[in-house]
Order: sequence, then structure tokens, then C-alpha cells
Amino acid sequence: MTNSYKYIILVSLVLFSLNGCAQFPLSFFNPAPLLGLNIQDLKEACADGNEKTVALPYDTAFTTVKNRLENSGLTIYQCNRPKGYIVAIDFPKDVDTTRLGVFFKSIDKDHTSITLSSLSSIVLNKATPMVFDNLK
Repeated sequence: MTNSYKYIILVSLVLFSLNGCAQFPLSFFNPAPLLGLNIQDLKEACADGNEKTVALPYDTAFTTVKNRLENSGLTIYQCNRPKGYIVAIDFPKDVDTTRLGVFFKSIDKDHTSITLSSLSSIVLNKATPMVFDNLK
């Protein structure tokens, strides 16, 4: 074999081993899912989540819920007030990476819709009274 064929075979083997048998979608190059920062699954789970409209302005509702989660011993994993979500983890007696998504939507200046979502019904049931009890 000539050197050019050896080079082509070597490059092909390297590229094949890097690619393997799997074909990665373009989203593979987005680090968010790889780092556990993607909340799309929690957004989709909102359809099966628990929702309540409270008589609180958006900022007050957001701060109140965030404080309740922290005071309950949960870890705020992600928090984005402008985008309207909080992700909490570390529920007692659950896998520490089980996430709760809390999504906020301003209805008007004095009312906010809060939706809880999780891929775990156990976490959702634990979080509902934690967040909603005694909330206007």
C-alpha cells in the first residue's frame, strides 16, 4: 500500500472511532442537556402538573416561592426570574437529582399563575403543599 492509502485508512479509522455507530443530532453540541441544564422536559410535564393562580404580583410570588423552597431545605438548582422558572432538587427520601420545576406567568399586575411540574409524581405531591399551602 502506498502512504496515501495508509493515511486515508488511518484518518477514516480515527473519524469512525470518534463518531462510533451513533449519529448525534445538532443539539448534541448544545451543552445544556449534557450539563443537566435543560428544562424542556419539565416544561412539557407542566401539562400534568399542579397549577394555582395567586393574588400576588409576579415578583412577590417568585420571591415567596423561592424562599419557601429554600426554607424547606431544598437546593435551588436553577433560577431565572425574567424567564419565570425555578428548578429545585434534594427532596428528602428521593434521589437527590429529582427535579421540581416551578413556572411563573403574570396574569395581571396583581395575579400570578404558578405551575409545578416534575417527572416524579412523588416529588410533585410533596411539593404541592410546600408551595401552595397558605399562599393567597
